[in-house]
Amino acid sequence: MLLEEDGLIVTRRGIGRFVADSIPHVGLEELRPFEQVLAEPNSALTVKDIEFTLQQTTDFTSNYLRLDAEANIWFRESLVSIDSNAVAIVQEYLPAGRYLSDASEEFARFPPEAAKADATVLKSALDHLGPTFSGAVCHIAANIAGHTRGQLIGLKASEPVLVLTQTAEIDGTPAYLAKCIVSTQVGSLSIIQSNG
Repeated sequence: MLLEEDGLIVTRRGIGRFVADSIPHVGLEELRPFEQVLAEPNSALTVKDIEFTLQQTTDFTSNYLRLDAEANIWFRESLVSIDSNAVAIVQEYLPAGRYLSDASEEFARFPPEAAKADATVLKSALDHLGPTFSGAVCHIAANIAGHTRGQLIGLKASEPVLVLTQTAEIDGTPAYLAKCIVSTQVGSLSIIQSNG
């Protein structure tokens, strides 16, 4: 059953189990914008910009993006809704100035444009620049909504949420960080894990 869940074998009712014709795609090719992960057929998904600012780095961002304490970051916070019901908060961070241009000159010119899109920064970047990242990691944790986040997505402060922390690199340099706070109203998410 585990091999079938991983897409390595296929069960044909009344016949048996067989090795899959193709290996499932895992790793970077599955790095998708968060709104694509949440998209459901016959549902209207929207991404609404809450904030887009240039800020001083924090311990959280400097650890994930490997920045020094004097660095600045672009910060974008968005509210994701399905059929007008807020279901997730997406907080995205990009290094600013030389930290981003050291990773990619083309990507370094991109951040101001992201504020104008009704999409996450990742979706806007992939739409404008194509496949940009050379590696990505996602950490998954459970937490509680808290007062501020709970208000945004219609939950009590003590209700559970799923927190996805995603980092992506360009040629070994961290260039993108996202924290996605997901309401339990979403249901199940498809998670694909790389073996490497």
